[in-house]
Amino acid sequence: ITDGRLKLNFGTKVKACDLDAMRVIVDTGDRISEKNSFDLIVGCDGVNSQVRSAIEEAFPAFESSKEQLPGEFKVIRLDSVPPKVDPMSVSLILPKKGSSGAFVEPTGDDGSCCILFSGRGDTPILSETKNRTAVV
Repeated sequence: ITDGRLKLNFGTKVKACDLDAMRVIVDTGDRISEKNSFDLIVGCDGVNSQVRSAIEEAFPAFESSKEQLPGEFKVIRLDSVPPKVDPMSVSLILPKKGSSGAFVEPTGDDGSCCILFSGRGDTPILSETKNRTAVV
């Protein structure tokens, strides 16, 4: 998605990030390419983040840690965003009661999305649902 000022790249894996050179190397699945001269990079590249590693290397005072979080997580992928959810933004869905929640995130220009469910072990959606249509 691009509007001339901002370019979002879905389905892209960060392979390396050099903050001094303002350079990032990404894998789009089809090819590995180098992107130069960014003004801002947002590190949403997962628990083993290349962006976080680059920040730790460039700024020794920056500290981070990995911790096992309590609860369970389940990710499903859908061909389309569920009804009543904005297909252009990340949405947080919270129940009226209980300890579960979900993020709905668009994953491409084709209208697809993924849903990240989170909760404790007593959350039925995490322990009982095996059918993706049951959660739509």
